[in-house]
Amino acid sequence: MTRRYWLSVNFCQPVYEAWMEEAVSMGRISAPGFFDDPLIRKAYCGTEWVGPAKGMIDERAEVEAAQLRVEMGISTLAEETAALTGGDWEKKHVQSAKEFRMRKEAGLIIDKQPAQKVQLAAQPN
Repeated sequence: MTRRYWLSVNFCQPVYEAWMEEAVSMGRISAPGFFDDPLIRKAYCGTEWVGPAKGMIDERAEVEAAQLRVEMGISTLAEETAALTGGDWEKKHVQSAKEFRMRKEAGLIIDKQPAQKVQLAAQPN
């Protein structure tokens, strides 16, 4: 993680900022206020460098730990997806919803409706 941080801070971010500056100055990207206000420039250049997912020894434990972090509110689905698979949660969510819908339409998924509790009325003796 230390090496990833070093690479993102000392290589990825400076290269991205130089590319962005060139693209805006050449008119390839419209970024109003980029050269006028340092805060606006910082907003345009804001990134989060994730990198490829790290290997796992016990995948079940890693996934359960990720689930717990999300449930506790100390992490997000997007962060955990990036850390576990290196993927983009929003893209995976759209694809997962599409696959679920297709499987349901094909009859491969049956809605499970909760069993209704039958309440017996007290019988007079």
